[in-house]
Amino acid sequence: MKGRLVNLARLGGGQFGRTDINRLWLNRLKLMGATFRTRSESERLACIQACARDLLSHFRAGGLRLPIDRTFSLDAIADAYAYLARSEHMGKVVLTAD
Repeated sequence: MKGRLVNLARLGGGQFGRTDINRLWLNRLKLMGATFRTRSESERLACIQACARDLLSHFRAGGLRLPIDRTFSLDAIADAYAYLARSEHMGKVVLTAD
């Protein structure tokens, strides 16, 4: 087996359970992580432009979708914040302006 475990934009801090490094090695997996916090403004802009160039057409065509966990009306913004604070979501939490 070969593959990658990629962690992007971690919002809950740097610790999220335990990882058995031997399983990564035995399965020839790569562990990769990235954050925008350590990038310069020009690097962030270049990443955004590259994503737009490479991915927007796929989103428009329906080939890629963002995982939406739950939607809240704008009137329920306090409920949405509480839901996020409990870390129960797995995907995007969206506010809608009805």
